[in-house]
Amino acid sequence: MEESDVFNDNWFGALHPDDGIVKEGRWAYTPISTVDTDTFSIYSPYSLARSPWNANNVEYLTRYSDFYGSSFTLMPTCTSHYNLMFDESLYEFGYNAQYLPHGVVHSVMGGVTNSDVYDTMRSYGMGLANSDYLSSSMFVYQKNLWRFGAYTCQSDCSTDTDPLDCACSCPSLEMWKNKDQLSYITTLLGLSKDTLESKTGVDLTEVFVDAMCNSEGTSSPMIGDMLESGSPIDPLFWPIHPAMERLFFRWTMTGDRDEEWFSF
Repeated sequence: MEESDVFNDNWFGALHPDDGIVKEGRWAYTPISTVDTDTFSIYSPYSLARSPWNANNVEYLTRYSDFYGSSFTLMPTCTSHYNLMFDESLYEFGYNAQYLPHGVVHSVMGGVTNSDVYDTMRSYGMGLANSDYLSSSMFVYQKNLWRFGAYTCQSDCSTDTDPLDCACSCPSLEMWKNKDQLSYITTLLGLSKDTLESKTGVDLTEVFVDAMCNSEGTSSPMIGDMLESGSPIDPLFWPIHPAMERLFFRWTMTGDRDEEWFSF
C-alpha cells in the first residue's frame, strides 16, 4: 500500500515518513494550529489543535507506522462494505459503519508512537493475540477514560517540553488498586477478564491499567493526526470520508429502511 501513487509527493505525501513528519511534496510541513486558550477549552497539552489526550509536540502534520509498540495494517475490504447493506436500521448502520468499514483507515494512517504497550504486555507473559488486541485498541481506552473524567492531561506544556514530562495520568489509580476497583475500570471499558490474562492464566489487569495510565514514566502516547479529533488537518481525511456518504446512500437504495433517529 505504501507504494501506491496516493502516497507519493505529488499526491498526499508518504504514508509513514521515517520520523513521522510529512516533509516532502505539496503537503510538506503542514502546520498544526495553535489554539487560543483564552477562548477555547479543548486542546492538546501543547495548546495545539489536537485532542487533550495526545502528547504529540510536533507542530507539523504527522503519520506514524508504530502503534503502541506494534503495528496496525487492517484496512476495509469489499466484504466489510458489502455487509453494511444488510443492516436494517439507521442505528445499526451508523454503529457498524464507524469501525471496520471506516475507522481502521484512521488507525493505519495515524499511528501512535512513544508508548510500548505491546512489548509491556508480552513481557508479562500475555499471548500474542491479546497483546496485539490491547495495543491496537489502547487509544480508544485512553480517549474514553478522558471522557469519563478519569484520565487527566496537562494543558500548559511548551512544544520543547519532552512528551514524557507532559504525559496524561490517572489521578485515581492508587485508589483503584487499594479499593480493588481495577476490574470495574476494565469492565467500564468493555474488557473481559480473559483478555487480561497471561498465557498461564495470571491476571494482568494491574499491568494493563498501569500501561494505560502511563504510570511508569516511560510512555506518553504521541498520536498521528489522522487518528484523533483533529484528523481533518490531514488532507487524506477528505477523500476518505465521502466513502461513508456513498455507502449510506447505497444503503438507502436497497429497500425499505428504518431511518428513525434514536433520541439517546
